[in-house]
Amino acid sequence: MISNNYNNNVNFTARLDLKNVAKNKRMWNEVAQMFEAKTSKTPYTFHIDDSNRVIDIYATNSTRLDDIEHSCTLSKEGTKKFMALTPEKKVNKLAKLLNIFKRYDKTTNTGLECLEKLEKQDKFDTLTISERGDISFFDRILWAVTDKAQADRVIETSKDPIFRCADFLD
Repeated sequence: MISNNYNNNVNFTARLDLKNVAKNKRMWNEVAQMFEAKTSKTPYTFHIDDSNRVIDIYATNSTRLDDIEHSCTLSKEGTKKFMALTPEKKVNKLAKLLNIFKRYDKTTNTGLECLEKLEKQDKFDTLTISERGDISFFDRILWAVTDKAQADRVIETSKDPIFRCADFLD
């Protein structure tokens, strides 16, 4: 049985976890306060790490298990451009990234819900078992959903000077 453990509880606020930030702590604290105010009722936590001369952003959804769901590593050039922004513009970039992650999650959750419905009607177990040793229908559908979510993200970030060269992992 598929379990997507998604809860629409809105008693959370998106927040920045800055325990792995080594530089510019005062600026990051200011950004964190503004980010949390701007993204209230959004259950994500961004873990920021600036230890490798680039900015790594790990995002978890607070309504799920504490697994890292998304990762965005800015390129050196993207990090430089990001750090040159005002705190307000940094918040806007982080909010944009949050929206990208939310759309990705919505797409994948929709796919999982569809698969869950198909699984309930799978009288002959054809969804998860392949007769010829090929990839199962379940995997093909799930991969297509993941490919779609990634393609949407690529299109959304392709013109952004900070995110277009970033490495994303989901």
